[in-house]
Amino acid sequence: MEQIDLATGPVSLQPNWFTRIEVDGVSDERPGIYEWRIEGVGVYIGKYGRIRRPTKEYGRNLKRMLNGQNYRLNDKNGFRKIHHALLDAHRNAVKITLTILENVIDPHQRSARERVLIAQRRAEAKSGGLPVLNSD
Repeated sequence: MEQIDLATGPVSLQPNWFTRIEVDGVSDERPGIYEWRIEGVGVYIGKYGRIRRPTKEYGRNLKRMLNGQNYRLNDKNGFRKIHHALLDAHRNAVKITLTILENVIDPHQRSARERVLIAQRRAEAKSGGLPVLNSD
């Protein structure tokens, strides 16, 4: 993992390190489901209550990784498979897209819908699609 060089300062992400895809009729102002897609590597399905989770917090986590910082205060091993995959893709200039797939307001329905989409992506992976980066 790259470390902070005190002479040059912290390492940053490249600007526009991912491409955001807008789906017609879906608003990032309402809670929903998102998908990270890393070309040739895998997909990750997640849910959010506020859009900053997929758009800002993942970037902050990657910056922490780049700079040798912990995931949380006393948790240096907390970075998930998706964080490592995004960082590897960023370092290797692999195309990363973030798609806000749909809005689901109710938190219980959102969790259920997330599980359905993860299962769909796993079925696609078994048929030759990209691996799913969500935990089992």
